[in-house]
Amino acid sequence: MLLQKGMQVNECHCSNQMVLEQHGRHGQLLVEDCRPLRPFIRALISELPELPVIDEAADGLEAVEKAQQLRPDLILMDIGLPKLDGIEAARRIREFLPSSKIVFLTQQRAGEALREAISVGAWGYILRGRRN
Repeated sequence: MLLQKGMQVNECHCSNQMVLEQHGRHGQLLVEDCRPLRPFIRALISELPELPVIDEAADGLEAVEKAQQLRPDLILMDIGLPKLDGIEAARRIREFLPSSKIVFLTQQRAGEALREAISVGAWGYILRGRRN
């Protein structure tokens, strides 16, 4: 379907990714291995309509692949991921997306993992609590 200037579009079959790219934005990539937790996190961050979640990944290798394909502006990533931990995934993503902001999700309050997160250029981190 070709659109001409001034035409109104009543139905859109394009992805969020296409719309965002036209406006110079790419959205967020959510990387979390805990499947039941992903919809909860997605619901919380969906309150940023100008930067929607464009995709999800369940492990570090998938995060690297999707980041390379989608080029998100923001990556919310768990540190403790299978196949490739979040720190190493961030290190690899930094090689081809140096300007993307990476925010880590973690249950660790301090320690080596957080120091490493900062060393790979984390923009920040969000502490997740555990219920006892």
